[in-house]
Amino acid sequence: MVDQSKGGTKTVNAPKQQQQPQEEDWEFTTVKPAVKYDDPAAPESQIKDTKVVAKRQPSLALDETAVPKMKTRTEMAAALTKMVEDDDLENSFNLASYPKRVIAFAIDAVIAAVLGVVVYFSTPVVRGLIQLFLDRYKLQFLLPEPVVMQIIFIANAVAMIFLFICLPVAFFNHSYGKKVVGLKIRGTEKYTLSIVQAIQREIVYKPLGILIVVGFFIPFFNKKHQALQDLLAETLVIEKE
Repeated sequence: MVDQSKGGTKTVNAPKQQQQPQEEDWEFTTVKPAVKYDDPAAPESQIKDTKVVAKRQPSLALDETAVPKMKTRTEMAAALTKMVEDDDLENSFNLASYPKRVIAFAIDAVIAAVLGVVVYFSTPVVRGLIQLFLDRYKLQFLLPEPVVMQIIFIANAVAMIFLFICLPVAFFNHSYGKKVVGLKIRGTEKYTLSIVQAIQREIVYKPLGILIVVGFFIPFFNKKHQALQDLLAETLVIEKE
């Protein structure tokens, strides 16, 4: 702004405009003023309400980023695998000793024998329960009795093997015998084992190694102490940390 006067011209800076507060930051609050009347019997309704401008208080909200989120089993396995890859894989665990593996195998063999006995004696019980159901609705098997008993026996055996052998290896990385002696089963690349990998190791490759006998001696001829089922299923037996 230019100010023309007798003394000449003079530049005058215009006053800065004050920033107006935003409307959403303010609100009107209705209050009743503390007014005293000479007449104590005056009704309270005669006191007029007054609106006062007050700054609006920010609302509280939950910060979701501050709450830790639970990781899935796959995410935890990936994080553990990454930790192992950062270090030397061979130095991140201790391989299982031969005596412990023999003891664990013996315990697992006893458990397998007990499961076989349970399957054998439970097959007639299951057959009787099925017969009660059929008699109630006046139904009958279309297959001969021996075939029916064989089907029930196989179904019981598969259920026992899956529940008591495959699932512990897949979800807990050990059989019951290895848990007793303090051993773990892990993959050569990843720590966790899939259900398919556990089934292949325990049901397919381990019986194959037992049948050809040579599977017992393979761990003595490789630096990772891998038996036949370990080589085919890509697993390792290690000491529990």
